[in-house]
Amino acid sequence: MPGTVELGDDGCWTFRIDYSTNHWQSWDQCPQGDDVVETGGKAWQRWMIGPTAITNLSDFTCADGAMRLPADPEDDQEWTARCTGTNEAVEGEAVSEGTYRFIGEKKIKVGDATVTAHGFVSERTMSGAQTGIERNEMWFAADTGLQVRNERTAEVRTDTPIGESTYTETGEFHLVSVDPG
Repeated sequence: MPGTVELGDDGCWTFRIDYSTNHWQSWDQCPQGDDVVETGGKAWQRWMIGPTAITNLSDFTCADGAMRLPADPEDDQEWTARCTGTNEAVEGEAVSEGTYRFIGEKKIKVGDATVTAHGFVSERTMSGAQTGIERNEMWFAADTGLQVRNERTAEVRTDTPIGESTYTETGEFHLVSVDPG
């Protein structure tokens, strides 16, 4: 799956992964002191119903500091994260909230490099315009905060103009290189 990192203002970046031609997701991250904070993100989907395509862009903003990736995390450190979002094709606000927990540090091979990474488990519940659950085990480079691995499961239900749609995902991705270009 192709993934890209786009640099933004004030040292922030957007990490985007294209799961397929019908679905992509991005996370916006910014440095805050020595830490990295996830400030929000987007997800785009296309639902094919026969010859008709319905698309939806979700745009989420996370509560200030709730999605903090500490530069020097403590064992089993846990906090609550909350993000709210809107959807183009679905009425109402969607809320994603739950716990975020540090699970340790380990060396991860990324292409030809070995990266010291911090691991976090996120278990979140969706409510409002979209409902469901999402679980991620994520590993971030300790020196940059760049996500290098993610194992995820999700089941999200959405009321569409033609009835309920359930999106189910089980998968993982990892970087193949830490070098830009």
